[in-house]
Amino acid sequence: MNWSEECDFTTDIKNNQLYVTLIVNHVKGTRGFQEKTYDTDFVITFLEENNFVVDQALHETCVYNYQDPKRCTGTWIFSLPKSKKTKKTTQPIENKETVIKMNSKKTTKK
Repeated sequence: MNWSEECDFTTDIKNNQLYVTLIVNHVKGTRGFQEKTYDTDFVITFLEENNFVVDQALHETCVYNYQDPKRCTGTWIFSLPKSKKTKKTTQPIENKETVIKMNSKKTTKK
């Protein structure tokens, strides 16, 4: 990585899940660099800027650019929204006219 770059994102889609890996430069002890913390909110805003639509975070982590170099990488797992199924269109059934039968009462003479 180039020191002028702040962070490097990698995205991968597997099994209807989005894997986001973030690698940041370790800056402890260097001049002119800010100590930053990268959390789930930062990653979600990055995904929205790059037109990714996610449902919810399945695995969250936090990445620091000023702590141990091992903590400069992290992976988030997001579930992707389910595709909407289209409903089958059925033709409407025509209502048949109901004919009412008139029952005639038979009268008998006594």
